[in-house]
Amino acid sequence: MLDDELRPEKSSDEYTKVKRVVQISDNHQKSDSQTPMAQHVHAVFLILHLCYEEMKLNQAFAKTLGTIAEVLAQLSVFLKLKDYTIIYLKDFPHLSSLDYAYWTNLSLNPKVSSPTWFPSSTQSMPQLLTSILGCKPSHTVYYLPDTTLRIESLVKLYSIYSSKCTSYAELDTGFLQPLPFASHSGCSQTSQGGFSETLSDCSSTEELMLLYMCARGMDQLTIDSLPFGCTLLLYEIIYSCQSDAKTSWPHSALALIKRFDIAALSNPALLPVSKCTPATSDLGEEPTRVMMHTLYANPDIPKKVKQLDGLEVLDNKILKMRWSKDLRLEEVKRCLNSNQPVKITLQQRPEVSDHQFIEQKQRHLLALCQRTMALPVGRGMLTLHCHKPALTETLHIPILCMSGKSYPTQSSVELSNDAHNQAANRLTVWPSFHNGAAAGLGLDKDAEVDTAWILYNKPRLIEKPEMNLISEHAGFLFALGINGYLNNLARLSLHDYLIKGHEMTAIGILLGLSASMRGTMDIATVRLLTIHTPSLLPPSSTRLDIAHSTKIAALVGLGLVYYSSAHRHIAGVLLHEIDHTPDIVSKGVTDDRESYSLAAGLALGMVMIGKGADMIGLHDLNIANRLNLLMTGGHRSADMSKGPQGATSRANSEQVFEGELINVDVTGAGATIALGLTYFNTKSNIVCDWLKLPQSQYLLESVRPDHLQLRTLAHALVTWETVLPTVEWVESYVPPIVAQNAFKPSGRNDNCDGIDLETHSQAYCYIISGRCFAVGLRFAGSSNKSAYDTLLFFTRKWLTIYQKPLLIEQSGRHVLENTLCTCLLSLAMVMSGSGDLEVLRLCRYLRTRIAVPLVTYGSHLAIHMALSLLFLGSGRYTLSSKPETLPLLIAAFFPRFPVHSNDNRYHLQALRHLYVQAVEPRLLLPIDIDTGEACYVPLEITFKATQYYEAFTYMTYAPKILPDLDLIKKIEICDNRYWPMKFTDENNLKCIRKLLNGRGSLAVKRRSGHFPYAVDPKGVIGAVSRAMLLNTESFASNHNSFASQHLLYLSKAQVNERSFLYLATREAISKDQSELLSVYHKLFQIVTGDEWNGTDLQQLYMLVRYMNDSRSCVVNPNLVELALELAREANCQRLNSSTSIGCLEALIEYAVDGRVPTNQDIVRHLALYSDITRCCVESSQDVNIPVLLAILHLNHETSTQLLSNRSK
Repeated sequence: MLDDELRPEKSSDEYTKVKRVVQISDNHQKSDSQTPMAQHVHAVFLILHLCYEEMKLNQAFAKTLGTIAEVLAQLSVFLKLKDYTIIYLKDFPHLSSLDYAYWTNLSLNPKVSSPTWFPSSTQSMPQLLTSILGCKPSHTVYYLPDTTLRIESLVKLYSIYSSKCTSYAELDTGFLQPLPFASHSGCSQTSQGGFSETLSDCSSTEELMLLYMCARGMDQLTIDSLPFGCTLLLYEIIYSCQSDAKTSWPHSALALIKRFDIAALSNPALLPVSKCTPATSDLGEEPTRVMMHTLYANPDIPKKVKQLDGLEVLDNKILKMRWSKDLRLEEVKRCLNSNQPVKITLQQRPEVSDHQFIEQKQRHLLALCQRTMALPVGRGMLTLHCHKPALTETLHIPILCMSGKSYPTQSSVELSNDAHNQAANRLTVWPSFHNGAAAGLGLDKDAEVDTAWILYNKPRLIEKPEMNLISEHAGFLFALGINGYLNNLARLSLHDYLIKGHEMTAIGILLGLSASMRGTMDIATVRLLTIHTPSLLPPSSTRLDIAHSTKIAALVGLGLVYYSSAHRHIAGVLLHEIDHTPDIVSKGVTDDRESYSLAAGLALGMVMIGKGADMIGLHDLNIANRLNLLMTGGHRSADMSKGPQGATSRANSEQVFEGELINVDVTGAGATIALGLTYFNTKSNIVCDWLKLPQSQYLLESVRPDHLQLRTLAHALVTWETVLPTVEWVESYVPPIVAQNAFKPSGRNDNCDGIDLETHSQAYCYIISGRCFAVGLRFAGSSNKSAYDTLLFFTRKWLTIYQKPLLIEQSGRHVLENTLCTCLLSLAMVMSGSGDLEVLRLCRYLRTRIAVPLVTYGSHLAIHMALSLLFLGSGRYTLSSKPETLPLLIAAFFPRFPVHSNDNRYHLQALRHLYVQAVEPRLLLPIDIDTGEACYVPLEITFKATQYYEAFTYMTYAPKILPDLDLIKKIEICDNRYWPMKFTDENNLKCIRKLLNGRGSLAVKRRSGHFPYAVDPKGVIGAVSRAMLLNTESFASNHNSFASQHLLYLSKAQVNERSFLYLATREAISKDQSELLSVYHKLFQIVTGDEWNGTDLQQLYMLVRYMNDSRSCVVNPNLVELALELAREANCQRLNSSTSIGCLEALIEYAVDGRVPTNQDIVRHLALYSDITRCCVESSQDVNIPVLLAILHLNHETSTQLLSNRSK
């Protein structure tokens, strides 16, 4: 710190000894030329003078300056240095009353002359700094290296300001020289030109000055210790840089301008603890290590634990900030609550017996439970990354309540084991898996998860294993894997889980571990997956008894581990597995063959995504032709009959007979998806021709309608960049024959003979839904208005058709239900994280369909997934539409939904959670840097120009889900309540990206005198406006000129300290310049004081010169002029009195002849009017006697008398 370096270590008594050292003895009338002091008296004097000027720049030395000035004044008289003498007299006018006769009579030996380098004329620091603002000084200015740091720093700062240079190398400070005889370390930046390297290519002069101040170690304490006249230019630099602060500036520079909000971008430790943090458990010391299925059976369990619904971890503060004007959040919580018995409001008709009514209530309860079992997947989306558990507590998993309560009797209704011939305990195996996964997905990304905590959450089965508890824990393990925490599980513990042979646990571990190792090709994970994939084992290996669903999970796991790697061997294995037939000894696997084939196709698409145009080393696999054959059907080729190990692998199963023809019903879906992903965005004409839809009645009947949906999707993947969010684009792919005959009443057209309207209607539904799904993938998480309108249009269209029984018969209710759910899910994908109210209304309406034919568990699953996507991760997250996430989104939102809760025939239900690895944290949450509270801040977002639209800008408010950062050109905070912040170039946007990957908290700094938008939405109220004496509304209309308006009505006679400081406080706070309060206060103290100090008067002079020469004056001219007018009036009263004629004549003699004045009043005038210098009338053509008298503001009588005396 400069203050510590310049702080004197000697007391004022020791300075008196310095005076005695330089004092010449009374016994000597002449100096001896041989005396060492006489040889170096000029050097000693100049060193003491520079130290004196350095101490003047530090208010801590104010009390000791008088003693040093007295010594230097006598020395200057002795050395006959009149300019130096005037400096000391101006600083301390009382020195003019001392007797200098003794010192005047003394003289040096003629042999001891003044050195050639010694400046015979000089200026005080206030005069020097103000002269630099106008032009470069004509004389050399000396400084002591590493000692007079403030002199060097201020002179260079004023020189940079005057020269308007933007690089330190351009600065011309030839007039500033170190003392020739001064020795220094030579390692400072100044001597080595280090500043030229570090302070180069600044965007503005102000930036260069700010960085130079920081490089010299100047901070707020240093500036506060400077005289107020010297600080004005520094404050101008600070205030001008506040609005244009850069993230690349060092922390010291940002701290100097008080932009800690920008400093927090690079140093998150500076960010205050946000009040919007991940929720922690609110159970306190109550036990939580209880499995939820036994809660109601155990009376010892605390009631508080029973009532937790899994939604208590939501970040309610953020949710309420984003959606504070309605009750949509409460509605979403109500829809996703699964721990309360459902309401049954059936009325018993007279003809229905009690036994029949009980069965009727059980059937209705079963239909309601279909919806309840579909809730966990949606709840996992809503609570994604919202919970940070304590290490001493287990993770709370809410229950799936499968009971109901009949109203108005409020009697309990339970499911019977024979209801609809399904065992009630088998209904919740997969819903329990989803329930555990939902709880695990709620873990925050920064949660501390290790092996001990994972095993601590393992269910304790006292009596006998319970399927639902194990499935719940399996889902929990799967969620840990997706979040990347399963890597922390010890290998030995992993082995203990797998050897128990539980199917759900194996699925959770294999998929979770593969997801956590996505794209790494980790050898240990591959070995684990190989054991569960028979095709990767040697032909002679022992056949393991592995569940079919576990094999499906292993196949998808291979795709995840080898994600986008184009690995040849894995691609060949997955290609072969698409047409995999059941093994000879396999039993009970015929129902899930389509799911196995689809999993192989998805895995192949993950491995080969976008690699179709460049298959180096893969041409012998003939991937494209084999996928086309598997998609369209035909005879198997010879290479297809061979397994990946080279041996013939086809054999007849005990349950399935496979001929030489490919079973397209099994292989079609997986091959189509694999083909679309492999040739993603390649625009291959050959592949597009393969995926072209049938154009005739005959060809249309040869393809399954649901395969048309997948072909449409695959075609959109291949031509990805041509996907447009318009109704025209969606309908453009529909064959003309289908468009003409779809949903056409058969009785109204004679041309319907021979045309199957049901086929065309089903084809139309699947084609449109496939195109809508492609639009949803293309614009996922974008909230694109065109995509939203298009998908909303088709969703409402299906709803309209759904209400017309005649049209429903043409397509079939199950087809229309699939189409409606697909379009709704696509719409929610586009609006993910937006909380759109219209989509929420649609979901709320569709979930009320209970006991409606063909509204299945899968329908409720899709509806609640769409509902939760709108509030993904408590509104913090949205889906990514980047190409690398497409396979994950397709696997998670695949448009084939299960019929019942345990249905995995076409799609493995565990894959519904893979969306987690395709989400992006894009919520920008402003946090007030001073209070730590979340707040509303206006944002101005500018998009880059693309081939579809030109660059444009729109205004919005944060908290806000940002668009894809790759599409953004600029993000700017532009508001009069908050300091501006701009993110333009790639480096700045990287700060935003890094910030979003954290908690998304953007530190903002509110200006003084303003309230947050939550408190003051319209900006009428303010901290300053409430303290005003005038009307608030008049202030709000023109608050910037408040001080100016008041000065018009405030006469000089009415000015007192209270009124002046009130105006100064109002001015400083309204402009967020509170540091200037000390300047205004010191100014008023000077002009109203009885005794004028010379140093203070020179600061007034600096203030006036600064106001004239500055480019952006920081002080209010009206306030300063009011104070200066008071000073001039008091001074003029003294000058215009009849007793001051003699003093004025002496003052004129000083200006003409250079005669040193001996009157204190004259010296004070010289301090106040520092433009009057010694011999200034002779040296300057612009200053003559009348001008001199005008400068002094003399009246006419006094001026006339002085001129007449001068002429005589």
